[in-house]
Amino acid sequence: MHLDPEWLAANGYVDMTDEEIAQYSTTTTMVQTVFTKLQIRRAMRALEMEPVLDAILAGNATFAADWADAQEIDLADPVFASAIAAAGITAEQIDAVKTKILEG
Repeated sequence: MHLDPEWLAANGYVDMTDEEIAQYSTTTTMVQTVFTKLQIRRAMRALEMEPVLDAILAGNATFAADWADAQEIDLADPVFASAIAAAGITAEQIDAVKTKILEG
């Protein structure tokens, strides 16, 4: 549901005050962080980062076990964050992976 003032007015919610609207709105944007392993691999391949993923899987037993057991990976998960930090992957590179996946 859209809670911006224009949408509310267009849909008959003209009697709500800014304070009433504020309780339903969020100031933060939810960013998707959970993706399938295939989506992550293909995005990393497209960004020429697939060898880094393979190196992480080969060098981090905990991450490799989680990767093998999971159908989806949360890019914000502490185990994932630790593994990628150890591999030298930056937050900007992870953002690029997310963007690549969401672009399709």
